[in-house]
Amino acid sequence: MASTTVLRDVSPIQLDHLIELACRIWVDDPAFSMLFTKRHDGRIENVRVIWRLILKYEMAKAGTVITVARDISETGEGGYVGLGIWQRHGITENAKSWQVNSLGKRFMMLQVVLEYWHRLLVGSLPARKVRELMGQLNKAQSMYPTERWRLCWLGVSPSTRGRGIGRGLIQWGLDRSEEEAVPTVLEASNAGAILYRKYGFKEIGRQTFDDGKHTQPIMLREAVGMSSSA
Repeated sequence: MASTTVLRDVSPIQLDHLIELACRIWVDDPAFSMLFTKRHDGRIENVRVIWRLILKYEMAKAGTVITVARDISETGEGGYVGLGIWQRHGITENAKSWQVNSLGKRFMMLQVVLEYWHRLLVGSLPARKVRELMGQLNKAQSMYPTERWRLCWLGVSPSTRGRGIGRGLIQWGLDRSEEEAVPTVLEASNAGAILYRKYGFKEIGRQTFDDGKHTQPIMLREAVGMSSSA
């Protein structure tokens, strides 16, 4: 059994747990495989470094909501088994209510930027491939409506897949989308797209990675009733 909760404030210890969870989930993801091949001696450690940057970056952005699933079974000990990161974009009052900023967030973003450029300069991040990933992310963003909930990341620990944990994490954002009557968007892996289509997501474009060797869908789901009321 798993329980889905929102992490309002992430402590350093929680951040470490989230990094380890993300590494378990995404170590063989195509995008990370493009950055660091399986022959790379430091692959796991490099993925860990990237996830520390990603999570701190997401936490530093105004409008980010981090949802987690905890295993509350007798053997689960309350550990994290699922992660969903949502971002509220837009300029309406609803959007602004989620986009709370603070001095702490600004300082964290500065730390992320400095570490990012340091790692590019010393060569621990492959600059050309990072630029390719960022370009494809910007491509997706340009296709989305201004008002939206975006599912930035969603994953479940390999050892707990098939137990409905991902559905709980997805539903959190879909509920917000329906409440605010705004669409939900995401960039999916080809395997993940099968699940998202069941929730009403439709492909609106594709991202291309690794010099065209890998493509994946850009997807959008309108809130129920949006089309009929437009």
